[in-house]
Amino acid sequence: MKKSTGYKISRGDGREYPWGDGYRAGFANIDETATDAGPTNLSETTAVGLYPHGASPYGVLDMAGNVWEWCLNEYQKPERTSVGGNALRVLRGGSWVGDPDSARAADRGRLDPGCRSSMLVFVWFVRPPLSADHSSIDHWSLTHCSLSAA
Repeated sequence: MKKSTGYKISRGDGREYPWGDGYRAGFANIDETATDAGPTNLSETTAVGLYPHGASPYGVLDMAGNVWEWCLNEYQKPERTSVGGNALRVLRGGSWVGDPDSARAADRGRLDPGCRSSMLVFVWFVRPPLSADHSSIDHWSLTHCSLSAA
């Protein structure tokens, strides 16, 4: 994968949602009934990959809806990405209790880093091992780690 592609996956490329502009019913695990965006409200999390139509053009799944993704960025000062401290952190992606607006790429939630909930998750990209001929890596996988309530 080229560095520019990795940047787009993690920072976005201007799309309103991972699949493009405009919410589409059935593309993310959100409460579609809250705003009449669609007929579905599962009221719970789902396994990664159950919404394949919601994939980004880079093949990344579940970046909208299902569970909020924690970001390392501080909410008030997004340029700060230190691991320690008690500053509010950015949440992205919306969750199964949210509406289409909260699942937009531009939406930023915030929460205390000590909070634990079934609506939150850590997301990280895992680089696969190099091939036997040490050629360049052409894909990344997305890994979710749920945070259960403490």
